[in-house]
Order: sequence, then C-alpha cells, then structure tokens
Amino acid sequence: ITVPHLGLGDIDVDNIEFIANAENNRITSSFSWHNEQEAKSKGKLNALATFTHLDSLMYASTRANILESEFYLNDSLWVINPAIVTINPNQVDFRDILVHNNQQNLSISGRVSPDPSDSVIVSLNSINISIVNLYTQGLGYKFDGTVSGRTQLSNLYESPLVDADLTLDQILVNEQPVGTLSLKSQWFANDSRLSISAINYLDGEPTLDIRGGIYPQTKTLDLGININQLKMNHFEPMLQEFISDLTGSASGRIRVQGTTDKPLVNGTINLMGGGVLVKFTNTRY
Repeated sequence: ITVPHLGLGDIDVDNIEFIANAENNRITSSFSWHNEQEAKSKGKLNALATFTHLDSLMYASTRANILESEFYLNDSLWVINPAIVTINPNQVDFRDILVHNNQQNLSISGRVSPDPSDSVIVSLNSINISIVNLYTQGLGYKFDGTVSGRTQLSNLYESPLVDADLTLDQILVNEQPVGTLSLKSQWFANDSRLSISAINYLDGEPTLDIRGGIYPQTKTLDLGININQLKMNHFEPMLQEFISDLTGSASGRIRVQGTTDKPLVNGTINLMGGGVLVKFTNTRY
C-alpha cells in the first residue's frame, strides 16, 4: 500500500509505504515514509507478528516482535531496539521497548489489563522537548529544554491514574528562559486522591507553585496556586488575535476548588509594569 501524501493536522507525511507478507500464522511488515523537505524526516519500522491459537478459548494470542528500526525526526536519527509486545484478550504486555538518540531515550514496559494493580511505566531521559514544536509552532509557541523522569500509568480500563515524577530543565519558551519545572503526581488510595505538585524555578526563585489534589470519583479538586513575577508575555500567543506587545509580570495567590466541570477560582493577582497594545483600537494601555 502506498500513499503519496497524508495530512495530520499541521503535520504532513509524504511517500508512505506499507508492506506486509502473511504465511503460516505469521505476518512480516514494514512501514516507511520519506518527507521531501529541508529537515530530514523519514523512517522505516519493521515488525514480525505471530498468532497462536489458545486451545481452551476461541481467540488467539498475538506476539509482536518489533525489529530494529530507525527514523529521522527534524534531522535527528532515532533508533528503536528490538522489543516484544504480547496481545491477549483484555491484556497487553510491553517488554523492553527502547527508543533512543544519543543521550536521549524513552523506554516502555509493563502491562495493561482490567487488574488495577497492573501498570505501564514510561521512563524519559534528557528528551529534548523541542519535538513538540511540530504541533505548537502554529499556535505561536516554540519550546526548548529537556525532560527526564518516570511516569506510571495504571487502571487504564476504568479510571486511568498517573503517578509521575518529571523534571523539565533549561526551559525556553519562544527563546525566553522559563527555568526548571518539577512535576509530580501520586495516587493515594485511602482517600481516592490524586496529589499534584508543579513548581517552577527561574534563577533560583520560584515563579510558579501549584499544589493540591484531584478526587476522580467525585470530580472535585482543591488546588493552591502561587505566582511570583511570572512574565506576562508568555501568554501573548494565546491572545495574539486581539493584543500585542504584552509586557510586565504577575504575582499573587489563587485557590481553585469545586468540580472539574465547574471549577471555582478565588484569589488576587497583581500586575507589575504591565502594558498591552489592543489591536482593535490600536491603543496601548
């Protein structure tokens, strides 16, 4: 199967080719693409799937061997190591999935099933967050920096839970330094609470501190947000249809309560040295 061009939102994929050969309960396949553009973007993914009939049941087990593959993303070569994915009814096992580029690597292991104690662990090491620019540049945002840490996903069949400990370091937003952001979440089963913490430091000073909890069963939340000299121009791309030249900084405290459908926000924010040009009137305030 060949597809000359496929548009996925703001992303264009060219020269797509899928090849598969089936024989004796086995399928060998390859999926490739090659974009004709200045920044190299191409790849070829190879896999071998084996189907095994389970005698006592009316379905089959699938073992997918991911063969060594590689792809280019924005001129950077990424390699996928050989790995195994086993698919049974109501259960998927991931073993030894590793994608890497020099010091950057992403690994996936674990199990997805109806058992809430089963989980999938995603580990990140020095992943450059600029890869999200493929999606965000059209929104007026360009990111740089790295993300490292670990995320555990569980209870994916019912109410998905995320335990995370991630650090985003040397963050730049539209080439302006933002600092280092620490993100943590932890599930407490005794009171069915997801604890959340997000703290950002710039030049040793906290600019953003979010702490609190979300209760998925009741869809309630209680979050405290402290802002300290947060640069206002980070929000300009979201409002660029109406304003420009947004300057100044914001400080204050906010508390968010209520439900996820109808949050209640209370608090005070002080704007310092603020200014903005309103495009409709071409007047600066």
